[in-house]
Amino acid sequence: METNSELVSIFDEWLKNPHESMEFEVKTWLDMDSKSSKAKIAKELIALENHGGGYLIIGFDDKSMLPDEENRPAHLDEYSVDRINSIIAKFAEPKFHVNTTIQKDSIWIGYPFIQVYWNTQVPVRSCSEDTEKNIKENKYYIRRPWPISDIPKDWLEWDQFIKRCVLKQRRETADVITSFINQWWEWILHRHSR
Repeated sequence: METNSELVSIFDEWLKNPHESMEFEVKTWLDMDSKSSKAKIAKELIALENHGGGYLIIGFDDKSMLPDEENRPAHLDEYSVDRINSIIAKFAEPKFHVNTTIQKDSIWIGYPFIQVYWNTQVPVRSCSEDTEKNIKENKYYIRRPWPISDIPKDWLEWDQFIKRCVLKQRRETADVITSFINQWWEWILHRHSR
């Protein structure tokens, strides 16, 4: 998890070259009372979580990458960390936590900047859908080049997705074993130093 100063730096770097990538998704301002908008946010966050983490930036046109000042809400409270995490709780299984900050550009205009950590132990699937099918129930969303968030379309995307999950579990297992060995070694050294 990055500190706030690291997030400011990441956002500032992104502002110098605004773009979408496998790790950066951009959305225009959304009506946070609309189930359709919540579904769009959930789909992107699930895909970023399954990808290994990343960022969702709200308030920019995803084609031109220019700020969407015409649709800017009066207040940004509706983009709070609690509100965004409640969207995840509604649409994702297992639930996961994201960090939401309001990052400011060079003239101090704020934009929601959502950080996805990749904290889940297993792949995340959608557990609900909206009537417009912005997100479908029981689907595993991933990041795909161009970049878009969608379900794996072929064996290669499934293979890459499964490998990423297995490698993460291996790293976590190795971390547990390393921690155990370090604790055991410290105990041995402490015992012999008496």
